[in-house]
Amino acid sequence: MTQAKLDMVKQTTNTVKQLEFELDDEEWEFIPGQHTVLHLDVDGEDVARPYTMITRDGTDRFCLAIKEYPDGELTPHIHEMEEGDTAEFDEPSGSLHIKGYEDDAVFISTGTGATPMYVMLRDYLQNGEGDAYYFHGEKTADDLMFRQELAQLEAEHDDLTVVHSLTDESWHGKEGYIQEHVPDVLDSLEDKTFYICGVPAAVVQTQELLEEHGVGEEEIVTEGWESDAVS
Repeated sequence: MTQAKLDMVKQTTNTVKQLEFELDDEEWEFIPGQHTVLHLDVDGEDVARPYTMITRDGTDRFCLAIKEYPDGELTPHIHEMEEGDTAEFDEPSGSLHIKGYEDDAVFISTGTGATPMYVMLRDYLQNGEGDAYYFHGEKTADDLMFRQELAQLEAEHDDLTVVHSLTDESWHGKEGYIQEHVPDVLDSLEDKTFYICGVPAAVVQTQELLEEHGVGEEEIVTEGWESDAVS
């Protein structure tokens, strides 16, 4: 593990804060979409959770977007951190990153799964050769992460389509589970790579839906542990 100091805190939604940390005499190399594990001492116990870096690698700083869950074991303590506080982190790792830039890329997420999808989307828009699609599902509009950033990206890139859907609130956009809208929005599911992250049940359901529509397992990228979490 390595230690990093909290250098900046920014509230981005009612429940999400972006926290920028500075490493101590070290620079991190990682692939966009990979994560670190944050460790905090909570009542004498080491509590750790994975979070995706939303900034570029190769520097001594990294930023995390963390949603607070009031009944959570760790996030309330993270949201209480102040500038100058320190935490311990594992080196970046993880299998969730862009596998190839030739085919179209479809990013599908729910909840805080938006974090790696947003990072990978930016990577693809910079390096990809096809069209990009970003699907994200939340309970309410206030919960939507990176909403302004995504609107700006969509305005800047003609080859990007952004789709949001809400389950617990009526609004001007799509409603219901986000994965249900994927086949209708896309003209074709062929020649595309699908990246999925979010609540394990939603990841599994999305993967099953895509496979029912003829998408092969090799064209679907997830962290890989989700099916065990819901079995």
